[in-house]
Amino acid sequence: MKFKRVFISTVLVLGISPALVALKAQEEAKNQKVESPKVLAVLFYADWCNSCKALEPNLNKVKRDFQGQSILFTRFDLTDDFTKDQSARYAALLGLENYYQENAGKTGYMLLIDTQSKKVLGKITKQNSLEEIKAAFSNALVGKLAAS
Repeated sequence: MKFKRVFISTVLVLGISPALVALKAQEEAKNQKVESPKVLAVLFYADWCNSCKALEPNLNKVKRDFQGQSILFTRFDLTDDFTKDQSARYAALLGLENYYQENAGKTGYMLLIDTQSKKVLGKITKQNSLEEIKAAFSNALVGKLAAS
């Protein structure tokens, strides 16, 4: 709150209109380039899944290292009928309905999918170490299939 007051006071003292500041921020947002991701990292998740509870903290640690990379982290939530329905619709929007149908009901893992070819580049489970998870993300970003 203190920062906000200081910023507004500085803006007013310098004679800069708050509206001008807002317009500048909007202009910068328009000019920011958003590129399509190369990789979809899809977590098959459910609230009741113990494997999900074990995997998610490691994923969260590693995801930070890939901030700004061309990877979209998302999830298909299979917790209940409502979230399953929503996830099926989301899978269709992403062009991943085949993977959703093949894996529906299975949880506790993440698939790394190439957005162009829709090929699975890797699979991450709770058994993977932080280093293995990082390697899987890195390999997926350059289009390498994970070692089976």
